[in-house]
Amino acid sequence: MIQEVEVNDLIDACEADALARFPLVKYPIDHAFIPYPDGWYLYERTVHMAKGTLLTSATHAVEHFYNLSQGSFAVIDTLGNKVVIKAPARGITKPDTRRLVYVLEDIIFTTYLMTKKTDPEEVVAATTRPNENPLLSEDTKLALSQIRSDMPTIKELT
Repeated sequence: MIQEVEVNDLIDACEADALARFPLVKYPIDHAFIPYPDGWYLYERTVHMAKGTLLTSATHAVEHFYNLSQGSFAVIDTLGNKVVIKAPARGITKPDTRRLVYVLEDIIFTTYLMTKKTDPEEVVAATTRPNENPLLSEDTKLALSQIRSDMPTIKELT
């Protein structure tokens, strides 16, 4: 637990420093849903990020698969992992994972979640926990919430 707290503090510090020095970046996201019995859906969320992007994730609340189909990135997470992931790669995100990612080559990164929701924002809200970074100003927090709600979507399939 001590290591998890220390890494989360490191991620907070990196996030605050990067937001103070660099512009916010919007990146395209694809959303797709496949219906399953009993009101369930398989939700696929694909993000496209450019080389040189530094990002922090929300804290993931549920276990799910991910797939890196293009590119590579360096990552440190709250579970103690420090690795470079190169495509093609597939893995599992464990609950309570939060990541600091530096994109080494343009990436296409996809996550897969089972859900009963069909609105992408509702899926994200139900499967992640927001991180309250105490190092961010209220203005920065507002800017982050606005850019997340304005994130360009390439397509939505239902």
